[in-house]
Amino acid sequence: MTTPQHRRSASVDDKVETKRKIIRHRLDEIVAGVEIALRAEKLPSSIQITVPTRYSLVTIPGPSGVPPDEWSRMSAIVRGTLAQKCGVKGYRGRPLARAVANATTKAGYSADT
Repeated sequence: MTTPQHRRSASVDDKVETKRKIIRHRLDEIVAGVEIALRAEKLPSSIQITVPTRYSLVTIPGPSGVPPDEWSRMSAIVRGTLAQKCGVKGYRGRPLARAVANATTKAGYSADT
């Protein structure tokens, strides 16, 4: 007997993966458009765009210490650029917890051991 799982249907997963493939294919163009728009708005342009393998279409980690109002504007620019470059409207954002660790390791040490 199998237990019910709360999963999206295969067709939804396929549609999301298709969108990710489009984004991956056009990622350089998307990043260039985002950087231009951020500079035009006088916002920090050191933003990254990552296309994960699960859950979201993109993840956009950015510089630390950015005030929430600026981050909202930066995020909106990324969503707008994605919509423009990929022809899909309705991207939405959701905040993720952020943690940064500054660690120094000795030569020969591996975090995997």
